[in-house]
Amino acid sequence: MELKTEARIPFPPGVVFAACRDDVTELRAYLRGIRSIVVTSRVEHGQTVDLVIDWCAGGDVPGR
Repeated sequence: MELKTEARIPFPPGVVFAACRDDVTELRAYLRGIRSIVVTSRVEHGQTVDLVIDWCAGGDVPGR
């Protein structure tokens, strides 16, 4: 199964990237159909950040 979506975000790429990296759990309030976002692991190696994020979706997901 392949799920796709497209959205235009009216902010500079650097701001969007930083929000997704550092404040991802706060994005849940703006995403309909997402029940929770939990960062299960965050390891920083200098300027590199390794993240494991669990997303829990709700709502109607098409069967096929």
